[in-house]
Amino acid sequence: RRQRAKAQLLMSSPRFRAFVTRCSRRKVERDLLPLLAHVAGGGTGVCDLQDVFLRLTFDTTTTLVFGVDPGCLAIDFPEVPFARAIDDAMDVLLVRSLLPLSWWKLVRRLGVGYERKMTVAWRDIDRFIGDTIAKRREAVKARGGIEDSADLLSSYIDDDKDDDDAGAVVDAFLRDTTMNLMLAGRDTTGSGLSWFFYLLCSLGPCPYQAGPAARRPPGRQLPPGSRAPGAGLWLASLRLGGSSVDEPGHGSLREGEACRRQGCSQP
Repeated sequence: RRQRAKAQLLMSSPRFRAFVTRCSRRKVERDLLPLLAHVAGGGTGVCDLQDVFLRLTFDTTTTLVFGVDPGCLAIDFPEVPFARAIDDAMDVLLVRSLLPLSWWKLVRRLGVGYERKMTVAWRDIDRFIGDTIAKRREAVKARGGIEDSADLLSSYIDDDKDDDDAGAVVDAFLRDTTMNLMLAGRDTTGSGLSWFFYLLCSLGPCPYQAGPAARRPPGRQLPPGSRAPGAGLWLASLRLGGSSVDEPGHGSLREGEACRRQGCSQP
């Protein structure tokens, strides 16, 4: 409970919020946009956006938590051992959730099959986190504080540097704490971005958006009572977003009114 309260306090500070903004903007400008420009200019213009977003959120989350940029988001899509270890551990946890408790505990005791992959993954994770903790502690001690670092790991170390048992306490809980923060910041945000762009591409432009790309050609008017292609999905997105949109003739809010509330004009 004490560590959760400390994490909330650190993440709600103006210093950390400014650090999040600065790191996110720098990552997008230096890595994401050049990568997308490279893919778009490569001829095919095809890439796995889910992989791109997971790499983006992995780099940003690692920077915010550990103060280290692993460089997972690059044009050549490198394989980062720490990222691969987290993926392997998540795969094993999924398998464990599908098997009886006694079965996967027996497999873990024998150290065979997928549990062997978990052992290797946790060894890589412990090595990365342990080395990072040692480096950040030395950096904080050398500078006497965290004047130029706002990542969560440095903040934790700086907050406990005056305690006699700080080393034992930090090494005991920081691995689990940072792993929770990594999973919370990487998978959730990456999956959310992937779904957002998937729905954005599925919905298409607003069916009532004024402009040459969205206007229907002359002479191709829709029959009375029908909708433009994608109008149903677009209106469904308004419902998911919290707007009260009813069917024409069955509610008080018409499609045109919903469209005008979203900032577009009805042709």
